[in-house]
Amino acid sequence: MNILSEEFWINNYNIKSIHNLKRLLNFYKSCNYDHSIFNYTERHHMVPLSIIPKDICISDKINLIVLSAREHFIAHLILSKVFQNNTIEYHKMNTALFRMCQSNERQERYIISSRLYEKLKIKFGESISYSNHNRKLPDDYMKGNKNPAYGRHWYNNGSENKFLSDEDYENEFRNLGFVRGMLRSKKHNEKIGNSL
Repeated sequence: MNILSEEFWINNYNIKSIHNLKRLLNFYKSCNYDHSIFNYTERHHMVPLSIIPKDICISDKINLIVLSAREHFIAHLILSKVFQNNTIEYHKMNTALFRMCQSNERQERYIISSRLYEKLKIKFGESISYSNHNRKLPDDYMKGNKNPAYGRHWYNNGSENKFLSDEDYENEFRNLGFVRGMLRSKKHNEKIGNSL
């Protein structure tokens, strides 16, 4: 099985753009060089793990490639253009690309133009909507003790709020002056008062 062949992709996925598929495969081939010149590199699955069909086994040995941060972003940008719209692959790739643009306290991410951010944000919203509408949930999903908030309530001691189970309240926080209910800031109370 050659994951760098067009046949592999065409036989296993709903391809929207042969042109972008060729761009992706040529891009992967062009990135096959020694990346030790970079201070920072990232590993990338050429066939993303989230879309590998269950009946196909692809080892990391042939699927992983080392890319610079810029090359990794470009690979995901091209991947987001390869698959047919409204397929699971399309939505997964657009979600992955949008998430690559999100920074957090542990990791600085890619800086993109406002125009590209807008496009990605719109596609991400479509992907989340698609995911929510096509998800099959059990009838008792998030009901009763399957809900993480089941049996928990807000308590405060006049200066801080805690979301506690009744058992934790009785065992630890009742003696510390906590009472049931959420303490709201003056600004929050004013906002509620102004809306009435």
